[in-house]
Amino acid sequence: MRVPSTLRFTLLLFLAIAASAPAIAQNQSLETQLEPRGVVSSRSKAVIASELVARLKSIPFTDGDHFQKGDTLLEFDCRRYRAELDAALAEQRAAHLNVRENSALRRHKAVGANELEISRAKFAQAKAAALAIGVRMSQCKILAPFSGRIIEKLVNEFEIPKANEPLLRIIDHRNLEIELIIPSQWLSWLNTNHEFSFIVDETQNAYSAKVHSISAAVDPISQTIRVKGEFLSPPDKVLPGMSGTARFKNASALAQQVPKG
Repeated sequence: MRVPSTLRFTLLLFLAIAASAPAIAQNQSLETQLEPRGVVSSRSKAVIASELVARLKSIPFTDGDHFQKGDTLLEFDCRRYRAELDAALAEQRAAHLNVRENSALRRHKAVGANELEISRAKFAQAKAAALAIGVRMSQCKILAPFSGRIIEKLVNEFEIPKANEPLLRIIDHRNLEIELIIPSQWLSWLNTNHEFSFIVDETQNAYSAKVHSISAAVDPISQTIRVKGEFLSPPDKVLPGMSGTARFKNASALAQQVPKG
């Protein structure tokens, strides 16, 4: 029985497509590996909290605002703590006077050695109590640890937040890095300071960058490793959380080592 020529051609075309499918899938997989995806993140970010339980007096900044290192981010109404500190300092002075008096009496053997030591211990206790309140007073104003922007204001003025409750989320929007996951085989040629370009999805612009750190361990399941890069110059309009594609100059060397299907 002869097979019609049109049917024969269809069968041959189907077999050719089926035979080339693994190679196409491999090439697509290779292309994905050669241009790994990445996410922009900030090296400096923090959630501001406080041990104080006091009314919030002032919050100068709100969501999205810029601030400079040393600016006051939050200020509490600390009049109660100020009064407690004054009382503790008064007790410290009284305890110190008691030590001086007992020291003079001891020289004349008018008091025992134990009584003098007890007065010294009470002075040390009063001093420590005043110091502890002073440390808490230092949190009445929370200063910015770095320059950046407010991600989210979680409280409002005149509220009394709980101790250690998150108050502000801040981020350094200029000190950025790129987080990538690459095939572990790249370790044969990839090193720190290796330059690459990073195309950000949101801006559609390519930015020059370089590798600044490579993880110390490979994921044994996926055979990948985490790499971090840094921009060679501060990028415009790039924010933490944006994603993109990395293109390495020497990635073609890896492509030549992959067997063809």
